[in-house]
Amino acid sequence: MVRVTLTPAGENPDETLHAFEKAHRGAIDELRTTTISRTMPVVRRVQLTLPAQPGQHGHPVISMSASPAGRAAPGRRLTPVMARLDPSDVEVLDALITAGIVPNRAEGVRWALTRIRERPAYTQLREHIGKIDELKAQL
Repeated sequence: MVRVTLTPAGENPDETLHAFEKAHRGAIDELRTTTISRTMPVVRRVQLTLPAQPGQHGHPVISMSASPAGRAAPGRRLTPVMARLDPSDVEVLDALITAGIVPNRAEGVRWALTRIRERPAYTQLREHIGKIDELKAQL
């Protein structure tokens, strides 16, 4: 993995990191899909991060695949999401990776969400949300 530690420029570390990502999206994509994959083919992950702040357990991280193979299939739209996980959650994701079920943590989260979506209880939840939306519209 390649980890790029950035110097925070603002008060809110999450906003600083996402502003950097937005401002340099093209260069970041070039770095991860071309530069790193060609010059360091063994690298599988790229992380953009800020140093941990005093009193924080973690620090903001944007993690992504380092190769074009990690990109979405054509026609598939994915939304980057940052999440703070406790060590037991990370352990679960790493176990899925070690077992070969998923190639990386992002895919592990997507895999888990797919399993939830397949459950009948999720269908019922969506129906209830639809009813709530209808009631809100009536107010």
